[in-house]
Amino acid sequence: MRAYLMQLGTVPYREAWDLQRSLAAAVAQGAIPDTVIFCEHPPVVTTGRRTEPGELHIPAGAPVDVVETDRGGKSTYHAPGQLVCYPILDLHRHGKDVRLYVRRLEEAIVQTLAPLGIEATRIEELTGVWIASVAGGPKKIASIGVR
Repeated sequence: MRAYLMQLGTVPYREAWDLQRSLAAAVAQGAIPDTVIFCEHPPVVTTGRRTEPGELHIPAGAPVDVVETDRGGKSTYHAPGQLVCYPILDLHRHGKDVRLYVRRLEEAIVQTLAPLGIEATRIEELTGVWIASVAGGPKKIASIGVR
């Protein structure tokens, strides 16, 4: 079964989230093939189940939406210019191991960035892909969300 690719442009996070849930149900039922969504979001911070009180530092009146989600992890900022990829698939056809799948996605991103001259890496205890920062510690260049 082939995967279907959707390029949405800029779409509000909640709208993309609703679409993901709808597509996930259809993929799980076998009604549609695995689907990959590419999009950007207007400024938004999404919070996960591990977001801690006081973690968000958003200036009063800033044009940033805050959306509480059911995903794991902490908070993540998305904005125009940041490409977001949402793979929607049936893991039964991809090894059933969510952690292994996420690690493979991270490695694919690391390898994709290398020919562009961007030295990226994974951090074992964290999810995502990271680059060195002139201003200090590592900075996240790619987030991977799993529900």
